[in-house]
Amino acid sequence: GYMISDDVKKIIEVSNVDLNIKEINPYSFERAIAPHISFKSNKIDIRLIKKYLRSFENKMDYLFIEGVGGYAVPLTETFTTADLVENLDIPVILVVGMKLGCINHALLTVESILNRKQKLCGWVANRVDKDMQAYEENFSFLKEKIKAPCLGEVPYFKDFDPYKASKFINLNKLNDKAYEG
Repeated sequence: GYMISDDVKKIIEVSNVDLNIKEINPYSFERAIAPHISFKSNKIDIRLIKKYLRSFENKMDYLFIEGVGGYAVPLTETFTTADLVENLDIPVILVVGMKLGCINHALLTVESILNRKQKLCGWVANRVDKDMQAYEENFSFLKEKIKAPCLGEVPYFKDFDPYKASKFINLNKLNDKAYEG
C-alpha cells in the first residue's frame, strides 16, 4: 500500500498551501532504505514529477524538493538524486548535518554539484549532534570554503519540529546568483 512518511505529514502540517499527498510525494517506500533497493520493480517517471512541480508553480513563493538520503543516492539502478536535479534543472540548497565527518561530506558534495555544472544557491548547517566537538570551528571553516551563502544554522532539537527549525533559516539570503561549476 501507499505509505505516508512522518516527513510528508510534517510538510502538510506546516504548509500554508492545500497539498495533495500524491502530488508532494508521488513515490512511497515501506522501509527507510535507499530508493534503488526499495523501488526495484518500478521506474522513476520524470514526466510525472515535472507535472506535479508545474502544478505548484503559481501556488507558492518557494518550492523545496527534499532529497532522499543525499545528493549521490541512487533512486534506481541507473538514476541518482544528482541526475534528478539535472533533469529538473533546479538549484540545490545543501543541508549539512553538523557532526563528525561533515566537512568531508559537505565539500565532496559541493565539488560534485559544481563538477556537474549544477547550481548551488545556498547551504544550511543542521546541528544533528548536540555534543559535536569544535562545532564553531567546523561551521566557520565551512562558511569560508563554501562560496554559496549560508542560509542559517538550525540548532539541535531533541524532537525535531520543522516549524521551529524554519525560524533559523533566512531565505532572503537566496539570490539569483547561484554558484556553478
